[in-house]
Amino acid sequence: MPNLASAKKNLRKSRKTAGGNLKFLKSLKNLEKDPDANHQKIQSLLDKAVKKGIFHRNKASRLKSKLFKKRSG
Repeated sequence: MPNLASAKKNLRKSRKTAGGNLKFLKSLKNLEKDPDANHQKIQSLLDKAVKKGIFHRNKASRLKSKLFKKRSG
């Protein structure tokens, strides 16, 4: 356990951020599994993940490419 007040605050902050990221990633994974999901909506979620700092921009690009290849053939 952290001893300093700032360390305690950082722990609370990181847990809250991790929870939000996990929620976002679960929703993205569910959309990817859904065959009826709109390709545009998934791309939008990936772009939002980059903006929030959840994914690196190259990873999001790679996932979009992989998704497009899987859907098209």
